[in-house]
Amino acid sequence: RRTLKSACKRLNFNYFKDRLVHFNGTVVMSFMKMNIRSNIINYWAKPCLAVYLIHMNPYMWESFCKYLGLSNFHGINYILIIFVLPFIIYFLCAIIEILRSQIMKLPEDKIISVIKSFER
Repeated sequence: RRTLKSACKRLNFNYFKDRLVHFNGTVVMSFMKMNIRSNIINYWAKPCLAVYLIHMNPYMWESFCKYLGLSNFHGINYILIIFVLPFIIYFLCAIIEILRSQIMKLPEDKIISVIKSFER
């Protein structure tokens, strides 16, 4: 019987399959031509790389599987969680990145001002 827990173990860093790489390339090429001017979409799209890096970290993936209770889903609940889980993971990781960028904004500004003072 397949569970989401066993799927979590099987999915561990198997993102680089040929079909997935081609699909991702197609998606990137499709979106390169679009000019989207939505503040909401742009706000949530900014932390995209950080979301990828955070959720690909093996410790974070174990945490997601453990704390979201992913081993307890079977049948129709398993199908529902497959559609809901990506949004949950994306928003959790995006919130982590947005908080990190807000916390680091003050030290970054101070470092930039020190560097600019040396340029004069």
